Amino acid sequence: MKFEISNAERDAANAFMEEHTECKDTSAIGGQWAYTFIGTSLGPIFKLRCTLCGTEKDCTEYESW
Repeated sequence: MKFEISNAERDAANAFMEEHTECKDTSAIGGQWAYTFIGTSLGPIFKLRCTLCGTEKDCTEYESW
């Protein structure tokens, strides 16, 4: 299955990442961001989580459903 994000979802994800610039990943391989896609009958749900502080944002563009 292939999940794609819209421009609005990408903008929401980028804004969320900008809010978390103070979270510093000191590991050698990174891994600060966890992307979750949940397929539904209406469309995919897209969530982004900062693994360093645990905050999660629903970036789904529900208007496109």
